[in-house]
Amino acid sequence: MIHLPKDIHIIIHNFLKLPSSITITNQDIKDSFIDNRNLKMVLYTKKDKDAFLDKYKKDLHTLYLLIQKYSYYENEYRRNEPISSILIDLLCAGSLLPYAYSNHYVFTNDTFEDLKEIIRIAPHSLTSNYGQLRCRYYLSPLDMACHNINVPMYAIEYMLSQGADMYHYYEFNGCKTHILEDCIGEIRENNIKQLFEKKGFDSEKMKINSTLHYRRYRDMYG
Repeated sequence: MIHLPKDIHIIIHNFLKLPSSITITNQDIKDSFIDNRNLKMVLYTKKDKDAFLDKYKKDLHTLYLLIQKYSYYENEYRRNEPISSILIDLLCAGSLLPYAYSNHYVFTNDTFEDLKEIIRIAPHSLTSNYGQLRCRYYLSPLDMACHNINVPMYAIEYMLSQGADMYHYYEFNGCKTHILEDCIGEIRENNIKQLFEKKGFDSEKMKINSTLHYRRYRDMYG
């Protein structure tokens, strides 16, 4: 055991932590777990319980198990970037839409708890654009949740509270499209629009973004 100031413990731990990236691999998670386990052995005695390193290792173990649980895209496409697709699998649960693939057939309370755990441990998973539906590409987890009628509104509200991007655009038949411009059913669309507005959605900002996307599309394709 080495006696070092607590501030040094945190500095070393921050160096060994997983980066805030959706491109981390399963091996990155295993390596980080081993590194922090070894760090615990160096800095603490066996009598020291519930150190912050123990909590971090527990989070890594939980994340690893959740990756195995929501692994459709990893198993199918072998990209070795599980964080980029974990929420896509989860938020396609029960969906009958074309290309909305998932290992799960229903969105339950347990699914919602898994959603919260994934976002807590890997908040950058919300920035993924790995989602895909018929004629639609680069959808975010929020977009996938809005399209899936089996995902309850409280789950979407939770995602928004955790920083999900309300202004994300995806491709629909090659054109940039916002979720509120797509066909998701009148009642659900109204509920989502009200929820977005409750969270401070600015339609004028969306119009500005839409204009910028249109100009880029025009410059690229004429």
